[in-house]
Amino acid sequence: MQVASQPNILLIVTDQQHANTIGALGQEHVNTPAIDELVQGGTSFTQSYCANPVCSPSRSAMFTSRTTSETGVWTNGRSIRPELPTMGEHFHAAGYDTSYAGKWHVPKCYPNAIDGFRVLSSGIGHQGTVSDPLITDGCVNYLYGRDQSQPFLMVASYMQPHDVCEWLRLNRVNPDGLRYPKLAEELPSLPDNFASIPEPLPEVIAKKHNGLEPRYGNWYDEHFRYYI
Repeated sequence: MQVASQPNILLIVTDQQHANTIGALGQEHVNTPAIDELVQGGTSFTQSYCANPVCSPSRSAMFTSRTTSETGVWTNGRSIRPELPTMGEHFHAAGYDTSYAGKWHVPKCYPNAIDGFRVLSSGIGHQGTVSDPLITDGCVNYLYGRDQSQPFLMVASYMQPHDVCEWLRLNRVNPDGLRYPKLAEELPSLPDNFASIPEPLPEVIAKKHNGLEPRYGNWYDEHFRYYI
């Protein structure tokens, strides 16, 4: 089969998702039929890793192909250095119709514009339960109405499963109340590399732990099992 010299590209981005949350990669506690179909019909890069564990730095690396020390985005809330072209700018220069729907989080002038992309209406600013269906609708509507003479690069950047991060955060007043013994029996086990630091805590770790906001400091192992 001959591959087009300028194939259409749909880049689907999920937020706060790791390999252990995909059924086709061996996680029996989740149901991900659409992702599983992509895995089974495509190629999985099982030794590919995020450039940074923090949202904005990771995204800056993804959309510039540069390390976060080069992009200038080492924490959330910063913008990519203006002299660095984005993925959208590279593809636009190559004749692609470039569009972006969903979460960007590398501020500058978003949501009014993202360098190199046409920004599609997507309801961003809400939780994923609200915004994700709007992101899909925005992408589908644009694809049906666009000029078919150009190849396209479309980014669909979803919020989910990031909403799970808000679960304990929104219940910080009474984290002990977020315990469901019956459900706990069905939760996945913690990974092998998850272990409590033996007492007594080293001084530097103890100081850091004592300075955490209650919503982080009061997590039980059970909470982490809910999370994963």
